[in-house]
Amino acid sequence: MNSLSDRLKIARKNAKISQSALAQKVGISQPSYQALESGKSGKSAYLLQIAQALKVNSEWLATGKGEMIKPLPENQFDENDFHVMEFWDSNTPLGDDEFEVPYYKDIEFLGGDGFESDTDDDGRRKIRYAYTAARRAGAVPSRVICLTLKGDSMEELIQDGSMIAVDRSKTDIREGKIYAFRHGNILRVKYLIPRPDGGLVIRSHNKAYEDEVITGDEMDAANIQIVGWVWNWSSLVVW
Repeated sequence: MNSLSDRLKIARKNAKISQSALAQKVGISQPSYQALESGKSGKSAYLLQIAQALKVNSEWLATGKGEMIKPLPENQFDENDFHVMEFWDSNTPLGDDEFEVPYYKDIEFLGGDGFESDTDDDGRRKIRYAYTAARRAGAVPSRVICLTLKGDSMEELIQDGSMIAVDRSKTDIREGKIYAFRHGNILRVKYLIPRPDGGLVIRSHNKAYEDEVITGDEMDAANIQIVGWVWNWSSLVVW
């Protein structure tokens, strides 16, 4: 993007926010912001605040250098990802930054030794997520479903009974990622680690469980089908 005007336009559209709403959030008048985005004004003392409101890299916005979205270090969260709790039901309209996904609550993927499920859960339950959270994670909203994790092999990271969000567009195996997958007739959630021979290592987070090794020669018989990448989960605290 060669101009501040161009960068403001793409960042605001990416954030799905109107000019007036952005101006109010930053604390300037709408005409003042409109002058920046139209190119009538080429500088502002509020660029840092605008960048923060749009969740973009302030250096990129001001100069065009670097990435538009500056990645956060692993396990660090943007304070803007936390919001005041709001109550809603199935009749509450979706917000501008929200999308709904089906929650197959009765389909349990096991974080343990295996679980076979033949439930008829039709996914009528819905869970809402923020587009900004999905974009930050790299998840594809239209391909996300929610399921239930059963068992203790992913503790202390994911607790027994937690809801997990699975992106079905991510079926390529990358080391260090957690996947929901079908292992024969068993539904499982584990770390999957590719082996040089074309096989897999199946790993639990709970150190009480040993790694399972499937060699390349054993892969066909193992009948492993990746459902998707587990990119989000609920934190369940038991009384």
